[in-house]
Amino acid sequence: MRTGTIEIHSGIGKASGKPYTQLKLTVGKWNGFLFPTQFETEYLKDYLKDGQTGTITLGKAEQKELHLSAGDYTHTYVVESALEFKYIRSFLESNPTPSTDNQSNDASLDLEKEDVQEGFNL
Repeated sequence: MRTGTIEIHSGIGKASGKPYTQLKLTVGKWNGFLFPTQFETEYLKDYLKDGQTGTITLGKAEQKELHLSAGDYTHTYVVESALEFKYIRSFLESNPTPSTDNQSNDASLDLEKEDVQEGFNL
């Protein structure tokens, strides 16, 4: 099962010219934004700056809920669009494709015991 990510983004409002801080929620190709309270913002800035990450998991499907978590911070985010929630649910419930480039057995190979091909001189 996959998870989404939570990042802090700050900027200046175009219309107001005032600074703002928001959470950028990412699940696959989908992005959403959430404005936390000032207290939550300060906590999340401290938590996420040390390389910690937040996660996004599925909540109640019938209510199109996502559960956000970053340390002690939790929030239930409702996705308004049924189409977007369908994509998010599909992405989070799918398993990532395992890599076919398996090199885990390379360390156990004994090259001295490998067959020597005819016509190949070393």
